[in-house]
Amino acid sequence: MRDDDLPFAVEEWTDDENAIAEVLARATNALIARGAFEAAVRLRPARRILLRHGSYVIARHVPDPTPSLTRPTPFPGTARVVNLFNPSHKSPPAFRRDDPDRDGG
Repeated sequence: MRDDDLPFAVEEWTDDENAIAEVLARATNALIARGAFEAAVRLRPARRILLRHGSYVIARHVPDPTPSLTRPTPFPGTARVVNLFNPSHKSPPAFRRDDPDRDGG
């Protein structure tokens, strides 16, 4: 399949946005391309990622220049948040089937 057949591109760019560092995905469909763009942003949060259709930029991710103590997970909801600044913070209790306080039970 030629690149002309896949008009949407998800690209990682150099920090100065003067050159494409890597083409991460190509797609024929805008929804599929958008999904690939969002996945690329989650997997590479410190990189400049562009979603383009030809020369038209549909979406752009520019990393936050300030360092962060938390790192996004590749798949939302798969990691538990730990509060490093408040050691007395306790996680909510685990769900139990026999919990009498549970709604609907």
